[in-house]
Amino acid sequence: MHEYIYEPDINYFKSIFKMFNYDDIDTDFLEEQLKSYTIQFRRMILNMNYTEPTEENGLPYISIKNYICYEAARLLTVNFVSNSDLINFIRTESLRLKELAIKDLSSIVVGENSYDSVSLEGKIKKP
Repeated sequence: MHEYIYEPDINYFKSIFKMFNYDDIDTDFLEEQLKSYTIQFRRMILNMNYTEPTEENGLPYISIKNYICYEAARLLTVNFVSNSDLINFIRTESLRLKELAIKDLSSIVVGENSYDSVSLEGKIKKP
């Protein structure tokens, strides 16, 4: 069981990246990298004062999980990939997923007591 809902495991990573030869890759090292990138992203979430996705709050986390996988894959491309198109795809997709993850975290949910829902007539509901 992982500590964070958005932390990918090795099987999730393998389901995305079927092109790697996992016989040549130290999967313990890969697990450590997934954990490390998860912690780095968590720090970024907290530094930007965003609410961290949990099972309780139901915030979107799949883009974060995928971003973490692509960051780990970028690391693997240094030693295990010679196809420049694949390397460029992984790097580009990693940047796209990071932007998507931040966009998901920064989306504003308008509630009935938020500033956006107050009418201009001065009628404010009491909580």
